[in-house]
Amino acid sequence: MFHVCPLCNGMISPEFQCPNCLNPTTDSGKLEDYVGPYAPYQPDDSVSHQTMLDDSSVSSSVSMQCLHIIYCEHCHATTYVNGLAWE
Repeated sequence: MFHVCPLCNGMISPEFQCPNCLNPTTDSGKLEDYVGPYAPYQPDDSVSHQTMLDDSSVSSSVSMQCLHIIYCEHCHATTYVNGLAWE
């Protein structure tokens, strides 16, 4: 099956609210761009993703992920969103 991330491809607008302060956040890009070589759609058991994500904000039930870093400029909180969850 072919997976397309709607966040990466501009199919949806990345308008998220911060879970801490409810202010608008910005999409800082793919997590993969920060932690490893080009392989944007990693399986859940990816070592690089697990070392970066030590919280339970990302569901392990999704078979493929395109994780985006969501940053709040107001409270400086960082969360992660799976772009493939919108399929």
